[in-house]
Amino acid sequence: MTSRASRAVLVTGSAGFVSFFMLFAAVPALANEKIGTLGAGVATGVLLTATVLTQLAVPTLLRKVAPSWLMAAALLLLALPSVVYALNPSVLALLGATFLRGAGFGLLTIVSTSLAAHYAPVGRQGTALGWLGLVTALAGVISPGLGVWLLETVSATIPALIGLVVPLVGLVALGPIRRASREPISVPKAVKGSIGPGRPRLTHAGLWIPLAMYLPGAMTYGVMYTFLPEFSGIAALALVTFGAGYALGRTYGGRWTDRWGTRRILVPATAVSALVVPLLAWTSVQWLTVSAALVLGCSLGTSATSSLAGMMQRVPADGYGRISAAWNINFDVGIALGGVLIGVIVVLTGFTGAIIACATALGVVAVVGVIGLRATPAVSQS
Repeated sequence: MTSRASRAVLVTGSAGFVSFFMLFAAVPALANEKIGTLGAGVATGVLLTATVLTQLAVPTLLRKVAPSWLMAAALLLLALPSVVYALNPSVLALLGATFLRGAGFGLLTIVSTSLAAHYAPVGRQGTALGWLGLVTALAGVISPGLGVWLLETVSATIPALIGLVVPLVGLVALGPIRRASREPISVPKAVKGSIGPGRPRLTHAGLWIPLAMYLPGAMTYGVMYTFLPEFSGIAALALVTFGAGYALGRTYGGRWTDRWGTRRILVPATAVSALVVPLLAWTSVQWLTVSAALVLGCSLGTSATSSLAGMMQRVPADGYGRISAAWNINFDVGIALGGVLIGVIVVLTGFTGAIIACATALGVVAVVGVIGLRATPAVSQS
C-alpha cells in the first residue's frame, strides 16, 4: 500500500506542479498588459506572498487533517482559479486568482514533500525526495516556456485550460493516499535518535546548518533565471542545460545522501557550486557558459535534495510538515534575495560582482558545513 501511496504522491504532485509552472511566467505577462510595467512584479509578489503565508500554516494542518484532503485542496486551488485567466479578467480578478493559486502551491509543496518522506522506507527519505525533486524540476523546466509560447502564439485560453484540467485529472490518483493515511500525520512521541516530536527546533545544528547551507544555493538559482538572460547571448541554451542538470541533481542527490550521509554530499556539492559559479562571468565564451550552467545545475540540485533529506532524517514523522515548510520558505526567500539583494549588487558592480557574491556565500556555507555537520543517524518510523 505504501509504494502505491508513494507513486500517488508523484502523480498528484506532477499534476499540481505542471499546473503551477504552466502559468508561472504567463500570468506576469498578462499582468503587464493590465497594469503596465510593474505588472509582472506585482503578480509575482502576490503569488509568493500567498505561497509563504500558506506554507506557515500547513504544518499545523498536517497534524489535524488527513493528507488526502489537503492534497485535494491544493489541486483545486491550483485548478479552479485558472479559469479566470481565460476570461479577460479585471486587475482585481487576475490578482485574486493568482493569490489563490499561490495558496494552492504553498499547500502542494509542503504536503507532497511531507508525504514523500512519510511513505519512504527507513533510511530512504533522500531517494523518495529525489524523485519528487525530479518531478518538480522537470515541470519547472518545461512548463513555463510552454505556457508563455502558448500565450503569445495562440491565446491565454490554452495555458489556462491546461492549468485547470491537469490538476483535476490528478485528483483521480488520490485514492492510494486516502487509503494509506486516513488520519493526520502524527507521531505521539519522539523516536530514538530524532529531534522532536512535533515541532523540532530549527536551532539544532543538525537542522539549521543544512537549511542555511542551501540559502546561497537558492539565491544562485534565482540569479540564474533573473539575470543570466540579460548578460548572456546564449541564456536560453544555458538555462535549459542548467535545468536539466538541476533535475539530475535533485534525483541522485537523495540517493547519495541515503548512502553516504548529508555531510559527505551536501558539503562537496556546495563547494562545487562555489567553484563553478565564477565561470558564468565569462559569458562571451559560449561553451564555458553552457558547461558551467550544466555543472552548476547538477551541484545545486544535489544540494537541494541533500539538505532537505538531511533535515527530514533527523525528525519523526510528525515533524515533516515543519521541516518541509522551513525548507520551502528558505528556498522561496533565497530566490527572492537572488532577485532583489543580488540585483542591487548587479546595479552597483555589474554581473561579475553578483557572481562573486554568490560564489563567496556558497564558499562560506561550505566551510560551515565542514565544521558543523555530523553524520546523520537513521530514524525509525515505527
